[in-house]
Amino acid sequence: MTLTDSRRPPSLVDEPPEEQLVPRSGSELTQQLLELVQSGDLESPEFRQGLEALEQEYQDEVYAELLFLLSHLRFSPPEAREHWQKIVEHRERLVAGIQSAVDLRAALVSYFLDSHTLLESPTVIELRVLENARNFAFRDSLTGLYNYRFLRDYLPREIWRADQYNTPLSLVVADVDDFKIYNDRYGHEEGNVALSRIAVLLEESLRKIDIAVRFGGEEFVLILPSTPKTGARSVAERAREVVWREEMQGGESLTLSMGVATYPADASDERELLRHADRAMYRAKSKGKNQVELFGNDRRSFSRIRLALNGELHEMSPQAYPFETIDVGSGGLRFLSDRSMAVGSLVDVDLLISKTAGSLRLAGRVVSSRETETGGFETAVRIVEIDSQDRRQLGLCLRQASTSAELA
Repeated sequence: MTLTDSRRPPSLVDEPPEEQLVPRSGSELTQQLLELVQSGDLESPEFRQGLEALEQEYQDEVYAELLFLLSHLRFSPPEAREHWQKIVEHRERLVAGIQSAVDLRAALVSYFLDSHTLLESPTVIELRVLENARNFAFRDSLTGLYNYRFLRDYLPREIWRADQYNTPLSLVVADVDDFKIYNDRYGHEEGNVALSRIAVLLEESLRKIDIAVRFGGEEFVLILPSTPKTGARSVAERAREVVWREEMQGGESLTLSMGVATYPADASDERELLRHADRAMYRAKSKGKNQVELFGNDRRSFSRIRLALNGELHEMSPQAYPFETIDVGSGGLRFLSDRSMAVGSLVDVDLLISKTAGSLRLAGRVVSSRETETGGFETAVRIVEIDSQDRRQLGLCLRQASTSAELA
């Protein structure tokens, strides 16, 4: 079971503050935690082992989702980990004080009610009942897909994950072409049947990690985590063709115009990402419909900024080789050096951001290396590993450089 605050309806029907991080509703992590919590005793070795296994894969995010399931309170992942550790310690003190077993859920209520007053009027509700209510609130009644409200809550979370793990997030906006004509010809009931069928086809064409959303009317959105723009185009093309080949009422076919945008190359936040994917979709319509259009006609998933920074790289040896960057992005960098590098090789990079900010470290893979007309070598490296603090520092540097370029 879980708890909510009886002063108001459960937060699933509230409007969450814009700055809050929201749960991965319906995600694989949430489902795994649900199964783990519902399997029995939260003090059992099986629960602890399961939680540790999820932590290895999802890091602090697992605690944000766990606390949301158990208390319906939202925290950022680092805050959630800290609260969970204190809840465990609080339970140990309760056990020592009353000389009796105390369930972790009871300790959680006591912790938030007495120690932090984040709950003022808690009420107990069976977890299964709450999850059914949440699913109902986040689902479109006609197609069974997730709805606009889910998209609004879920997308900021995926933006956060893309930043944390330095992976691209792609969005596809799809609109059914000439749907009004189809509706007028066969009636709204048949139109609803067609939309429901398209929803099924879209879901069947996606991978397990992807999510289809009914955005409204005859418009759909596909959320593609950890997917570069070229991969998103392949997913969109597959979905477009599947829908196009399906016979609807009267043997007619319905087609989709689809637009693709990718974070962070095409947008700085979730609103801009959705707006740019929508703009690309309308461009697909203007070019003849039944096609996929990339925002900006650019395949790149990470934006790059022309930026001259000094650095050193190591290639499987302590020997350091100096270089100067040509451009830098959150997904990689391009630089000039005095030596050629083998494509596919792994390198360690020390990049000097500034005298005040210092340097950051990253591991990368060489994706291209060519000799220039002046005799040096131009090399491109894709980032494969960078810790969260250095990633934030790199992101801050890029934002500052981008702002300076706009003002220049």
